[in-house]
Amino acid sequence: MKYTSANTRRTARTIPFVCGFLFAAFSFVYLYFLQADLLAFLQFCLSNGQTHYDALVGASLITLVLTLFGLCLQRLMSLPVRALALAWLPSCFLLLLLTGWDTQSGTNDAICLPSLAQLVILAVLAVVYLFALFLSRVYHDVASERALFNIHLAPNLLVLALAFLVVGIMGNTSTPLHYELQMERLLDTERFSDALRVGEQAQATSPRLSTMRCYALSHEGLLGEQLFAYSLNSGSAQILPSADAPLREYAIADSICQYVGLQPSMAHSSILPYIEHACARDTVGSPVLRDYLLTACLLDRDLSRAADLLCTDSLTSFPTHYREALLLLAAQDTTFRVPFADAPMQQALSEFLTEMAQKEKPTQPEDRLRRHFAHTYWYYYFFSR
Repeated sequence: MKYTSANTRRTARTIPFVCGFLFAAFSFVYLYFLQADLLAFLQFCLSNGQTHYDALVGASLITLVLTLFGLCLQRLMSLPVRALALAWLPSCFLLLLLTGWDTQSGTNDAICLPSLAQLVILAVLAVVYLFALFLSRVYHDVASERALFNIHLAPNLLVLALAFLVVGIMGNTSTPLHYELQMERLLDTERFSDALRVGEQAQATSPRLSTMRCYALSHEGLLGEQLFAYSLNSGSAQILPSADAPLREYAIADSICQYVGLQPSMAHSSILPYIEHACARDTVGSPVLRDYLLTACLLDRDLSRAADLLCTDSLTSFPTHYREALLLLAAQDTTFRVPFADAPMQQALSEFLTEMAQKEKPTQPEDRLRRHFAHTYWYYYFFSR
């Protein structure tokens, strides 16, 4: 579009640079920091595991291609200076296509389309975009040539901000999925301590996350110390890879099974009998397998079985969660004698049980219980589902 004002011509040359820079910055940050693991999984699936995705190279190349595409559209589309950002929306849409897909739970976690609601929203946005292009051609707004630079820039920034917001919201932001993919990558390089920091304060969880956390905690010797500091589902099946939903991009499922000495779990709730049978056949007395057995007992809330196992060991000290379980058993069964003394923990349990007794709804935790006891086995025992 031709302008008679020299000031507007300078503005028409400057705003494309601003739009291109903002899009490139957003695209690189979004792809490199937020969606790198998701894109690695996408490439793994599309190439049948034959190629490897490099986060820096991938984010740079995709950003370059999409930026050049936006610049080409901007040259081809005769848009008024106030609507130049509309040329960048197709690039935003392509960015969304790369990261907006979903996974279907199953043997291979097949890639599938977004939900119907998201597709409807995209269709509506496409209609709105076409209507905006129509309006920009009908109303050239020639009188605005005398307007200041920021008057021309503001609507372009608003359009880009809305486009970036849509990409951020409608891209695959499944918290458990991103945590799972990140943990798999870290565990593949045996960075167990780094893997344990992934989502450590988050409430989002999944069986896969629990499986990998048990694996990392066991490697660090912290399975009985820190497992219940994480958000967990109920039941012991989550401590082993599921046979019908193996871990994805890396061979973590095989590594876990080899490490523990067990095959993937076919159970949907409890695998305690399976691990007990494996322990009975274990002539070496693997400490890892025994730790997994104790953890399975706690996850299934089988305190009596856990106590039988612990009391047969000549341990001088018990990990934190094992002590919490034994103290809880003693509170429930007055005939049981705790084989250790821990006055501070006993006091904490008394406070926990007192607050539990004062609750109006026993099945729902209150804020103070969550703040002070969410890291304990007691909280899992009463509130995990």
